[in-house]
Amino acid sequence: MPPFALIAALALHVDLPTPMLVGRTVLPAGRYDVDWAESTSELVLKNARQTAVVPATRRSSKAAVKAREAQLRPVTDEPRSLLVVRAPPAVEWVASLAAVSRLAGTYEPTDGNQNPQVKGPFTQAQVKTSAGVVRLEPNWAPASRRGDAERRLFAGKRIQVDGVAHGKCPAPPEAIAYITSPCLSPVLRIEAADAAVLAGTAFDAKAGAVLELEGGTPVYLEGWATWPAAQRGKQLTVSGRLSLEPFLPVASTTADGAISQGAAAGSQFVLRSPHVLPAK
Repeated sequence: MPPFALIAALALHVDLPTPMLVGRTVLPAGRYDVDWAESTSELVLKNARQTAVVPATRRSSKAAVKAREAQLRPVTDEPRSLLVVRAPPAVEWVASLAAVSRLAGTYEPTDGNQNPQVKGPFTQAQVKTSAGVVRLEPNWAPASRRGDAERRLFAGKRIQVDGVAHGKCPAPPEAIAYITSPCLSPVLRIEAADAAVLAGTAFDAKAGAVLELEGGTPVYLEGWATWPAAQRGKQLTVSGRLSLEPFLPVASTTADGAISQGAAAGSQFVLRSPHVLPAK
C-alpha cells in the first residue's frame, strides 16, 4: 500500500448530523477529520471549509483499545452529544458538542413573570412559534436581558433564531425559583425574515462602513469597507436583511501573551445585501 493510502486509511472521521457549537464557533453539519496531540486535552476537527480546536477531557480508558476510533454519542434528554476519541493502548478524549437549532417565529419583548429575588430592569424576549413560546435565554441568566436596540428593531417582526434549544430551561446555579419553559441558550444569531429599512448617519469604522441609528446604535453593512465619499457623513436610508450576530473579529491572546486586534466577544447588528434608497 502506498504511504499516502496508508495515511488515508488510518485517518479518523466523524459525521456531524446537525450544526454543532464548539466554544463560540458553529461547525456546519458534515464530515470532519479528527486529530489530536498526545500530550494535550484538545481535539481538532477539520475539513476543507473549517478547522476547530475542541477542548476535551483526556483520560485512561477503562478497557484496552486495539484501534483508533471516533464516535459521536447523543446525550439522552439533552441538546448535546459526546465526541469520544480512543487510541491504543488505553487512552481516550471526551468532548461535549451542543446541537444548534434554528427557530422561526415572531419576536416578542416580555417583562413579566419574573422571580422576585432577581432585580430588574426586566428587558427579556421570547419567540412565538407555531408550536408555542420559546424564551431567549433562561430568565435568571444575565444574557436574558436583551438590549433596548434589539427589542426595538425586532419587536413584532418575523425572525429566525439560531441557538441551542432546551425543552426545559437550564436550572440556575443557586437554589431559586425560575421559569422552566422551553428556551434557547445560548442565543447565537437573530435575523429578520423580511427586509428592514433603516435611517441613520453614514460613517466609516475600522471594521467597515456603518450606519449609526438614532440613539447611537451602529449597524455594519456587509461587504462595505467604506462609504463612498459623497455619502459619508450624510443622513441616509438603507434597506437590507437585518441580523444580530458575532460579526467583528474577536481579540485573542497568543501563547506568548501578545494580544491581537479585535473586538470583545459579543454580537453586532449587520445589514446584509444593503441598498441605499434615494432621498425623498
